[in-house]
Order: sequence, then C-alpha cells, then structure tokens
Amino acid sequence: MTAGPTTPTARVSMLLGLLLAVAAVAMLEQSARWVLTSLTHSNFIKTEFEVDNLRDEGGEGGFSVHGRIVPSGEQVYTDETHVVPLARLRELQAAGKIPGAREPVYYLPADAPLAFLHPTIRFRLQAPGEYETDAFGWSAQKQRGCDSAVNHSSWSGLRGPIA
Repeated sequence: MTAGPTTPTARVSMLLGLLLAVAAVAMLEQSARWVLTSLTHSNFIKTEFEVDNLRDEGGEGGFSVHGRIVPSGEQVYTDETHVVPLARLRELQAAGKIPGAREPVYYLPADAPLAFLHPTIRFRLQAPGEYETDAFGWSAQKQRGCDSAVNHSSWSGLRGPIA
C-alpha cells in the first residue's frame, strides 16, 4: 500500500491545493491590514511624515527609512514601503531632500482603538494611495472616479481628522 496520491490527477490536485494555501498565507498580512484600516478609518489623521534617513542598498535587509510623524514627534523606523513609496523616496534622495523631506501620510494615533495591534500588523502609518485602498476598498475608489496617483502639492498644510 502506498501513501499519498497515486494518479496524475490526484497529484495535480494536491499540488494546486498546496499552491493556494501558500498564496493564502502570503496574503494574510495585507488582508489583516485592510480589515484593521477599515475598522479604524475614522480615527486616522491626514498629516506629514518627515524623512530623516533612508538606507537603500541592494539585497535583503538593504532598505530602511527612519523619520517622524510631524505633529506628534513619534519616531518611526521601518523596512517596508507602505509609509512612503520607494520610488518617491528615491526621487527625494536624488534631489538631496533627505533629511527633511515631508511626505503626506495617514496616521492612526497610538491611543486609538486597535492601535495596539500595530506591532503585529503594521497599519498605523500608510501612504495616501495605500490608505485609500485599504480604508474604502478598490471598488469604492473606482466608483468615485478617484485616481491612485497622489498629487503631493495638494497635501500641504493638511491637518486634523479625516472627514
């Protein structure tokens, strides 16, 4: 008696099932970020993130950004690009604007409901395009005729809770 699938169809089915399971695990953090952002979207604040340092080297672990949330002064160190897109950070660095560049972000204060989950699922600080997708969903953005491109000049001086 042999263990496991014996026919080619059974082997293909098992392989497809394993691939779907891997894809589901890979999407877990993004799904959790979407759910948490949707649940807490009324507590997010439009503000600015000031970039203090960017490390952009090749290979694994070669990227990190350090900065602070402008109104609160909260220090942020991350190795992910959901705070400010990598292309934008590279533009700022090439223009010699780092340190000191300020970029628009959506920020969930540390005392807001569910913010304590942030160390596990990083969702408290997001670039506008990512926040708008996570908080309102892709279809809502398309129905309102929104574009995912961010006009940075329209963000200057914005403060306060999101309407």
